[in-house]
Amino acid sequence: MTRANTTAEDLASHTAGIRDAVQRMAESSNEVGKAIESIAGGLNEQRAASTEIAQRVEMVARGIEETHAASAEESHRTDALVELSHALKESVRKFNV
Repeated sequence: MTRANTTAEDLASHTAGIRDAVQRMAESSNEVGKAIESIAGGLNEQRAASTEIAQRVEMVARGIEETHAASAEESHRTDALVELSHALKESVRKFNV
């Protein structure tokens, strides 16, 4: 009977050890789950920030394109004024006395 008691005590001890190990695994699993949720939250924030940055870069690019178009238009107008100036100068030179 002593041997049976010893075996039963050993099994009970072993079972308690397994129970503790499973409990630690469950706790670790919960911690990993929380870490995954935290990482997912960070990735969502990063995605939102990246989207906002991309939108702002697009706005800047449109502004640059508009500025370039306005500059080109002003350059053409300046050229036209220079041509008019030369034509006026030629017309006035004909009237020199």
